Amino acid sequence: MIEALRNIGAYSFQQKGINTADNSIEILLDEVNKGGNYAKVYAINFEETEAGLRYKDVSIEDWDKKKTLKYLYREKGSQGAHYMPTARIAGSKEDDVRKTFENRIEKWFDRLKREHAQWLKNSACFQNLYNAFINAKDSIEYDLVKLRMQYEDGGFVTLVFNQGGEKKYLGDINDFSTYLLEFSQEKYNEVSSHGVCCLCHNTGKVFGNASPITFYSLDKPGYIAGGMKKENGYKNFPLCFECLLQLNEGAAYMQELLGFRFAGLRYYLIPETVYNDPVALDEIMNIYDSFRRESEGKVSLSQAQRISGDEDDILSALQDVNDTVSLKFLFFQKQSNKFVILLLMEDILPSRLQTLFAAKAGVENHVVFKDHKFSAKLIQDIQFNYGVLRRLFPTIKGFLEIVDKTFKNDKVDQQYILELIMDRLRGLFNDNRYMKIDVLQAFICLLFLSELGVLKSMGGDLMLTDNINVSGIDTTEESLAIRVDGFFQEFNSTIDSYAKKAIFLTGVLAQHLLAIQNTDRGSTPFRSQLKGLKMKEADVKALLSKIQQKLEEYGKNYYRQLEKTASLYYLKAGNHWGLSLDEINFYFVLGMNLNDARNKEDIPYFKVKKEDE
Repeated sequence: MIEALRNIGAYSFQQKGINTADNSIEILLDEVNKGGNYAKVYAINFEETEAGLRYKDVSIEDWDKKKTLKYLYREKGSQGAHYMPTARIAGSKEDDVRKTFENRIEKWFDRLKREHAQWLKNSACFQNLYNAFINAKDSIEYDLVKLRMQYEDGGFVTLVFNQGGEKKYLGDINDFSTYLLEFSQEKYNEVSSHGVCCLCHNTGKVFGNASPITFYSLDKPGYIAGGMKKENGYKNFPLCFECLLQLNEGAAYMQELLGFRFAGLRYYLIPETVYNDPVALDEIMNIYDSFRRESEGKVSLSQAQRISGDEDDILSALQDVNDTVSLKFLFFQKQSNKFVILLLMEDILPSRLQTLFAAKAGVENHVVFKDHKFSAKLIQDIQFNYGVLRRLFPTIKGFLEIVDKTFKNDKVDQQYILELIMDRLRGLFNDNRYMKIDVLQAFICLLFLSELGVLKSMGGDLMLTDNINVSGIDTTEESLAIRVDGFFQEFNSTIDSYAKKAIFLTGVLAQHLLAIQNTDRGSTPFRSQLKGLKMKEADVKALLSKIQQKLEEYGKNYYRQLEKTASLYYLKAGNHWGLSLDEINFYFVLGMNLNDARNKEDIPYFKVKKEDE
């Protein structure tokens, strides 16, 4: 991952026209005329005289992008002096100008004397400038404030020198460039040595505390090489200054341009090319750029293009990329000032994305998921995305474990998924809330995992090797048994045993009965027989006769063919199904909520003509 970020940093510098090998100074600099709001240069002018360097005046000129290397503007913090005596003038009031001068410029000279006294001792340039500034600082402040008040244009303040009639900026004087370069490395010097860079493998000065993202900590002894001494920490992660700059640039690029959301969670999507191919990296970065432009243009993605569950889902755009590129998913949270990594998924190929999208399209194609009522004004299809899957999980950690497994084609414990599903559905059932959408969303998640081939078998009842023989059932009217068998064939990846089919049909019949009770009595007393969806094998078996008896009592038993079909499945299933409590109750409640399902010809699977009319 670190190498991928370094390569992205090199790509970013290339786009900016910066050659890291030739000019490290340019890499360090920030944009001084940010947003076009600092277009004037308020120059504090010094001149060489026979008596030495002295302050001359403050003048104003237009900012020139071509002089970026001359201004040497690099920010250091929200308060205090920057790396060089160059600073934006924040605000247009007199007090704003004074604060900028005192906090940014005057404090630069204070720090020079306090922390970098060796520069005053060894550099005549710095010594002369320091003396000239201290002697004239009150006049400089007065002149700067006066001049700024004469103009409406915002700008920044910097130092300019007149040497023998030649105008020189900070960047024109070697001492300032050298100072900036050394000062920029200062915070890394505590953990540094002569060694080999772990990225470019060049020999020279390397730093060990330079990672822009905290993957390891030098404060934790278990992570420290070299006898657990912090000063030897460079042995863990040695970086030369050029790679350090590229890595920082890559991290900044990632944070600004590679951030997305996945089921509501923030993550960075970091591409890496095989053999560090710059052409392939350029091609995939163009895809990122195109996606961002379309997003900024408010181009809405279709539901088929969203597998993450969020609008800024770039994954569909990447699924057709050649597998010479791999993707790294860095899920994270920001807690106060800490960057907390939740999950790092590496080496995800675009072809795997294709597999995920194909599974999504496959399960959404079932007609039972079409045109469902989400609210009074919203009717739409049940669709799979990871946002739907996430709602099953009580913790982010548990959800990301499943994300990791599905993306890496690792097995998922089916019992665990069913436990999560039934925890949610039992709550809805016991509160007597509308649950059809939740049941079907749970079903489509289960189908998606099955379609991917990642569900780990739970054992128990034998898988079906043949279809039930419906020749003994009266199928002359509406061919109900054949339609039922067609439904089960369509979903044989999950409803894969005689016991599950019997349970499912019992759920269908139970919902038919509840609907009749609600119509005739305005209540559904039979719900109490369902034991809060915690029924065991014996409980479900006993329900079939109870349902049949109640339907006969109401004189509305339209379901004799369905009852016969369910009975045949019970006979085939035998005893001791080996199904868990959650399995039994999931397929039962699934049957309840698909009791009115229709096939592609718009014919009900589980109703006879008389009732449907």
